[in-house]
Amino acid sequence: MKKKALCLFVLLLIASILTSCTFTNLSVEDLLVAPSLSEDQKSVMKALEEGRTNRISFVYPLTGSNRSAIQKYDIDRDGEEEIIAFYKDSSEGLNAKLSILERKDDATYYVSSTSEGFGDSINSVFYLSSLVAQDAILIEWKSPSKSSNTVSVFTYIDSNLEIGFEENSLNMIVLDMDENESSEFCYIVPATADSGFSLKYVRSNETTIFSRSQYNLSQDVVEILSVNTGTLKNNVNAIFIDESTSNGYQSEVFTLSDDNSRLNRAEIEGGIDLLKLSFRDLSIKLTSTSFNDITCFPSSIAPNSDILSPDSWVYWYTIDDHNISFENVTYFSNDLGFLLSIPSSWLSTCNVYQTSDNSIEIRQVSENEDEEEQMLISVVMLSVDEDNSSYISDGYSLIGSNGTSRYYMLSNTSSEDANFIQTSFIVFD
Repeated sequence: MKKKALCLFVLLLIASILTSCTFTNLSVEDLLVAPSLSEDQKSVMKALEEGRTNRISFVYPLTGSNRSAIQKYDIDRDGEEEIIAFYKDSSEGLNAKLSILERKDDATYYVSSTSEGFGDSINSVFYLSSLVAQDAILIEWKSPSKSSNTVSVFTYIDSNLEIGFEENSLNMIVLDMDENESSEFCYIVPATADSGFSLKYVRSNETTIFSRSQYNLSQDVVEILSVNTGTLKNNVNAIFIDESTSNGYQSEVFTLSDDNSRLNRAEIEGGIDLLKLSFRDLSIKLTSTSFNDITCFPSSIAPNSDILSPDSWVYWYTIDDHNISFENVTYFSNDLGFLLSIPSSWLSTCNVYQTSDNSIEIRQVSENEDEEEQMLISVVMLSVDEDNSSYISDGYSLIGSNGTSRYYMLSNTSSEDANFIQTSFIVFD
């Protein structure tokens, strides 16, 4: 009894020390007060509100690495960082605004230039380095009244914000495909009643910061699933666009032209239709994925006819010097939420079976029809709070997890094949 009382006293003493260290002199009212503005924020807000009757409210970008409403960047390359502020003034309309502020000698700020945005919120902000004398601000604006974002580009020249262009956009990405250390970006222009989806590519050259080229996507496209950058087999940078049509899914691959000025659809020698090869039915909603740093597009078409259970597999292809290269094969299950790669040599010797709602087995077919198939690997999916002790005791080991599930594998194959399967296992979030 004395030991229990002593333990209780020690626990209470520790709790008291931790509490006093964390919340010294703070009341409940103190804890509920919103964080106060920093001195920089106060100075910026004061400059923005000068001459206005209403208080402004800051607007914070929703995605990307630049998520502050107040950012610093030397946009005009004069050696001094400017303040870039995003905010709204309800008395001046619903759209957000962009202002550039310069620093005075007394360390306060003044508004040098302001431009109205193209939405009431901001999805992302990027700063683009260029080959000419100035950089640019790239902004994705959002509006509840529009199904797409609006991309706009601003420069800051002679203390004035100047807009380069603005356009409705989907799936914007910033990249450096030609690896010249200047920024490029591309985006999808939404389809209209008169035209389909198109891909815009924007880069700088020695004479202008905005050199744009356009490529019209397949006329069958009804939705863009994803736009990703990746590397082909021959180390060429490429853009992969995964698309939905009325009949299924397909992929388009774009690479740079020889003079790096525009994008071209990747050319395949030998008369192979890449769209036809990349087609998969509506049950396989997969997008382009990287395996060992090589980006591949999925397909329902097998590399050869000597495959035991073609409906169970997804085949992944990439491009190598204008030729199609078969790169990987996976088992895909929407219900189990993973991609399970197998060695290509297994394709003509094994079958896959979903043995229960949460497990699969891959079995090797015997040359002797009278013999049973031999289990090569078994994979089971457990919820994060489900007891795994019986599987661990049977020899299963953890190969992947996400926020809701854990995946365990039992191997009855070579350590080399088991390691390949384990290291290439992909779990969907």
